[in-house]
Amino acid sequence: MARVRRFESDFPSAAMRIHHIGWSVDDLAASIRLCENLGFDCVITLEMADEVMAFMENGAILIELIESSHKEPLHFCFAVEEIDQTSKSLGLSLIGGPYTIPQMGWVSYFFEARDGVSVELLKPVTSLL
Repeated sequence: MARVRRFESDFPSAAMRIHHIGWSVDDLAASIRLCENLGFDCVITLEMADEVMAFMENGAILIELIESSHKEPLHFCFAVEEIDQTSKSLGLSLIGGPYTIPQMGWVSYFFEARDGVSVELLKPVTSLL
C-alpha cells in the first residue's frame, strides 16, 4: 500500500502548498451562481486569450472556474518557491507557460500529470502588483 504524504517535509519542497483547483465549465455565470450557493465569493474575474476565469473563495479554499473553447477537465495548482526545481523533482513535463497574471501577482506553468489532469505550479511575484 502506498504511503500517504501527511507532512510538509514529505513533499519536494516544504514551501509547496495547494493553491487552487481549476475546473472547466460550460457556463461561467451559472457556475458562479452554483459556487455562491455553496458559500463561495467571487473574488475576481479575468479574461485571457480565449478564456474567461472566475476565482471563487470560501475561507482557505480557492476554485478557478474556466470557460474556454478548449476543455481541460481539471487541474491542481500548487504554490512553490522554485518552479524548475519542483517540476524536475516531481518528474513533470512542461505543456504551457509561463503565464503572467499581474492582477493576481503570479507567474505559472502547466505540466502534464496523469489521467488527463494537469498540474499548475505558480510562483508569487510581488513586483507584478
